[in-house]
Amino acid sequence: MTYGNAMFQAWQIIEGLSTEERNYISPELVNEIKCVMDPNDAFKIDVNKPLETQNIDAQAWNMLERVVKDAEKNGFKDAETKTYSESYYVGCINDLKTENARLSKEIERLNADIKNIEEKYEFTLTEANREYEGLKREYENTVQEMEKVPYFLRKIFTREKKIKLLSSGN
Repeated sequence: MTYGNAMFQAWQIIEGLSTEERNYISPELVNEIKCVMDPNDAFKIDVNKPLETQNIDAQAWNMLERVVKDAEKNGFKDAETKTYSESYYVGCINDLKTENARLSKEIERLNADIKNIEEKYEFTLTEANREYEGLKREYENTVQEMEKVPYFLRKIFTREKKIKLLSSGN
């Protein structure tokens, strides 16, 4: 395979990249490849198949290594290489500190809300207990007053059945 055919293979692989990825390759390197490539259908690359399964010339692999190095030099960060600058990490740390401060304030706000809810619960519980105690005293007073009423009248007023004499109008 000629050098031109190998560059044609490399160019086909580059064309299979997304536009965003291709933008990291310097125009000089693109022009170098285009100027020397020799398009030949016999050396086509299928971008839908893994490159390792295709017959790619060693010269094309060498050019692709140069392309990757050039793209990394121009700011491309491949998911596998993860070579970020110190300023990137400082930015990430600052972002994390900002998020941590925001979350701390949110936690403080939520804790204050919880405290307010607890106070309202205590107040409501106290009021319910007062009302319960008032009703209990009222019931006890009613029971005491009922005990003062003669037994036969108590039976009349506490029965569920109507008394015959009262219901007949006699």
